Amino acid sequence: MSEKKQRQPAPDFRTGVRRAADEANVAVNDYERALVLGQVAELLAAHPRIGGRIAFKGGAVMTLFDGSPRLSRDLDAVLVSGGRITEATVREALSPPGDNKVVKRVDRFVTSDNKGIRFPVVVCHPLSGQGEVHLMLSINWSSPLLCDPESGTFQIGKRTVSLRIMARRERLAEKIRAFLDRGEDRDAFDLAHYMQVGLRPDEWAALSGLVHEKMRIDHDLPAGCDLHALFDQRLDEIGPVWGMRGGLVLMREKLSWNEVRPRIVALKPHVPRSKP
Repeated sequence: MSEKKQRQPAPDFRTGVRRAADEANVAVNDYERALVLGQVAELLAAHPRIGGRIAFKGGAVMTLFDGSPRLSRDLDAVLVSGGRITEATVREALSPPGDNKVVKRVDRFVTSDNKGIRFPVVVCHPLSGQGEVHLMLSINWSSPLLCDPESGTFQIGKRTVSLRIMARRERLAEKIRAFLDRGEDRDAFDLAHYMQVGLRPDEWAALSGLVHEKMRIDHDLPAGCDLHALFDQRLDEIGPVWGMRGGLVLMREKLSWNEVRPRIVALKPHVPRSKP
């Protein structure tokens, strides 16, 4: 037998997904969900009555396009043009003809109102071949885009996928609004990540105006409320329980609150003092 080390065969895609999850020290289901969210987004983007009318945003976009290590459970989109999208149209988009199905089933419980449409349980086939992947899907039409959408690409195996996404500066403004509205650990981490990767000078210059407009059209906070006091309150609420409330799944070691807090504080000057 030759003393040379025999070459190991390259792992198939399923094995590669399981191995990558193990190396990231996260559950396989959490790891592959990020890619499955991308697959579902691709289905929606390919539908003739949906694709040209929406742009994607939220945690899934941060993972796929911004290099965020946080793994989201949700796929969020916003309506760019046209009237409301019906439940039947979304179901049609998620069940295209062909054998390579992404979605196994969509729960019957769907809500549609003046804010948008929400599918709480979309069950998908796993890329790893293990179990099922559950995710939530929503399309919002109550908060119109403030900036022209961008085009972004990501990889699923050897395939390149292109999607229309909310502009990065607007994604940060939207995340500041979410931090003020609900103050969750995931919002704090996302803000810290944006501060780490940074924006272009022109994006920073536009941020204050975008945050002002996001807060003006916000439906959850009363007009005139003290946003700077609320900003400080959210920081004080998160600090003692940072990373302990669940929902923060990361592909790397969690940053300490002492690392996260200063990055968030640096965004406070972009927040108006009171809700417009």
